[in-house]
Amino acid sequence: MGASEPSHPPRSRANALLERYGGENGPTGHASAGNSCEPVSLSSFIGGQAKAAPLGKLEGDGRTYTGDSTPDDFQRLPGLAKEGSLASFLAKREQELHPELSRAATSEAAVTQEVPAADGPNAPAPEKPAPSSDEKKTTPPLHRSTTGKEIVVLISGSGSNLQALIDATCGDSPRIPGAHIGRVISNRKNAYGLERAKNVNPAIPTVVHSLKTYQTRNPGKTRDDYDLVLAEKVLGDGRVPDLVVLAGFMHIVSETFLSAMGHATSLAEAPATVKRPAHPVPVINLHPALPGTFDGTHAIERAYEAFQAGKIEHTGVMVHEVVAEVDRGAPILVRPVPIVKDELLEDLETRMHAVEHEILVAAVADILSGARTLTTSTVPPPKATQDATTFLRLDAQGHWIPIAQPLIVYEDDVVWVRGTSSVVWLGRHAKRTIPGDAQACVQRGSTEHQGLESAVFLRAVGGLLATMLGARDSKPADHRLFIVRSDVDGTWIDEVPVCAASLCTAFSAVLVTPQGVHVWHGVGSDDVQQQRAVEWARGLAPMHHGIDTAALLALVDGHEMADGWHHRHHAALPPDVRQAQLYAPALEPTAVPFAWARVSSAQVSIIDARLEIYVVVGANARGDRAALVQALDRAEALAAAHVRGAPMRAPVHVLEAPSLVPLDLHVLARDPWNEHISTAGAVPNSLVLMNVRSLAEARAALAEEGCSGSAASGGSPRV
Repeated sequence: MGASEPSHPPRSRANALLERYGGENGPTGHASAGNSCEPVSLSSFIGGQAKAAPLGKLEGDGRTYTGDSTPDDFQRLPGLAKEGSLASFLAKREQELHPELSRAATSEAAVTQEVPAADGPNAPAPEKPAPSSDEKKTTPPLHRSTTGKEIVVLISGSGSNLQALIDATCGDSPRIPGAHIGRVISNRKNAYGLERAKNVNPAIPTVVHSLKTYQTRNPGKTRDDYDLVLAEKVLGDGRVPDLVVLAGFMHIVSETFLSAMGHATSLAEAPATVKRPAHPVPVINLHPALPGTFDGTHAIERAYEAFQAGKIEHTGVMVHEVVAEVDRGAPILVRPVPIVKDELLEDLETRMHAVEHEILVAAVADILSGARTLTTSTVPPPKATQDATTFLRLDAQGHWIPIAQPLIVYEDDVVWVRGTSSVVWLGRHAKRTIPGDAQACVQRGSTEHQGLESAVFLRAVGGLLATMLGARDSKPADHRLFIVRSDVDGTWIDEVPVCAASLCTAFSAVLVTPQGVHVWHGVGSDDVQQQRAVEWARGLAPMHHGIDTAALLALVDGHEMADGWHHRHHAALPPDVRQAQLYAPALEPTAVPFAWARVSSAQVSIIDARLEIYVVVGANARGDRAALVQALDRAEALAAAHVRGAPMRAPVHVLEAPSLVPLDLHVLARDPWNEHISTAGAVPNSLVLMNVRSLAEARAALAEEGCSGSAASGGSPRV
């Protein structure tokens, strides 16, 4: 146009900002959804305190603006879509803080998107303007059915997958016909999915069941106890649901939960609950990975990293049946998702979430319609014969109540394993007055004591026994340490004092702190122990972290741990000879598992750890020269016999009471509270030191005392 033409109309505030801050490549943009023009500072918006605010100003305090530019003016600024711009950062920030507003903004943008102009009868009709904030508030919620097959959905977060199921079960032509969502259960009270459940007509009933709150209100209760209550809430008070969906539920359900839902598990007996259904309730989970890949948390991030490393070309999403092993249930629907070169992780996540919503709805529809049959099987009812084994715990009122496996016991517990061969387990602080038929077990000696359990008992309880410190009704400590040790008969998981002296490189350990759950594996810990430690950690929290020795020692008291050569080579031993054996007295032909309670101060005993051997001289056996010589001879013979197939000959040590116990010996027993036998005979209030010699030193001392004894009568031989 020529100079004589009229001047341009005044520019809008949005155009002014665009020009001032770098034109189309600048950072300026509108980073929120909705049409609110309330003056809110940029710093407040970044901090998550604002839900909708225009950005920027040219004069005044430099933070707020209440001018006449519309939010749409700001939405169209190119800086909003430019990767790395301030506006794109703010938009992403809002999506994280307010997913519900971002969803509304996305829908609004889709409605108001401009289309090219066209002539003729086929030209598109003008788009309707986006609804105002007031119009949005008055939009009636979706109408849902309350009849048909019932779905129970478990969530933990924003509930976008729940929303996909809500959308698919509402309206005149639902994608999941003849079904409704009967309940939504969350393990987090602030989960936005609870609001989604309320935003339908009628509102979907919601329940909050938090593990932390449950254990705070019920001191001493375990995750299995929590899962049993969770199952009861899922089953409800009315009809049994037709399907349970874990939609972003950040809690690993246990076999106790699955058994209570009617599933077949490895538990010897189903947990006691009056609500257990006669037929198994299908339980499914959505997982953003292909079967057998990237189990557990952060699956999308791990797949993205694997792609960057050139290990994979695509990932995927699956809906699968829920079993005890995390993300290892039979796949129901699987959808591969390619990973695009040079795409950002956020872009992959967006595409994955879209596939998640689609595949979850399709899987639920197929299951409820009968198009897909699940493999879930029913637990057969226990046989009404003497072969059925039940596990009962004596409560504070003197009643026997059923408990589930794995068997988790406390120091004050009395547990009755009732079956063909009944036995009573007694914690170290358990009451000795036992009512009913269980008293007969105690009278005939059919008892197992904490820290001294036999291999027969371990097999009878399913091959896993976990012992806790303190009383069952006591509040769990903030810091807890568990030692995991296995042999051919099963696994012991023992809670121990949180100190370095409890640790041993032959075993694995699980440490619980306010910062999380940590798993550590000693260099001598084998694959079985490591797997059991990981499984135990998963039972304590949804996520755990691996930790090295230096980091572990920084979190516990003390710095000295059992790190002997024989512990480091523990995994090289056959599983059936890994548990230390005790010969008490030393010439006893049959060994028993080593425990301090079985060591007598009146005897000379041998502790055979296969790669290391200890001769323990009781305080009242120091004068028995013949027994000591025989013990040394047998210990040397055992070391010679073990050398075949071993990396070296086992050294022999001699511990003479009173003496402190070396750490390498201390960790071999599961009853350290009985270790006082080693200090028996000490002068009261005197300082007890470590009195340990090698085999050669012990023989030399005996020879020297033998010469002295021939010259003078009296005295007792000492090593």
